[in-house]
Amino acid sequence: MDFLDIRTVTISHLITNAIIVVVFLVLWRLNRKRYSGFGAWLIGLFFNIFGMALLAMRDNVTDFVPVMVGNTCIVLSQIFLLIGLKRFLGKPNRAFINGALLLAFVLVQYYFMDVFPNLEARIINFSIVTLVIGAQTAWLALFGVEKEIRPLTLNIG
Repeated sequence: MDFLDIRTVTISHLITNAIIVVVFLVLWRLNRKRYSGFGAWLIGLFFNIFGMALLAMRDNVTDFVPVMVGNTCIVLSQIFLLIGLKRFLGKPNRAFINGALLLAFVLVQYYFMDVFPNLEARIINFSIVTLVIGAQTAWLALFGVEKEIRPLTLNIG
């Protein structure tokens, strides 16, 4: 007997993230002029909720919406969270690299959804892109900051 199904996990994820967005909206209103990067984090959180909501609707809409739009929103959320971290730490943002990564992700997802349907290939594509973005975030937090700031970013890394 299954204790939790994927729909229950997804809905609880959406509820938890909605609470986080409300709290973060308050923090953004209080600190948006003091700390750079809050706006990008907030956009990233909204993309994450929107993407997860589209994935939760998978049985009710055509495959294009959750597979293409939902997954793209989740990748965009990770990119915006990275952009926010770079802004917060005062590091340059080379948007071209992640923009090209996002474009490649969308093209490969579309190919393996519509041209040559292959769920495993789409999962691998999503995993590679999230690994690359996560590796950028970890590297920035662990090695891309000054030694004085590193204790603050260690948990992120």
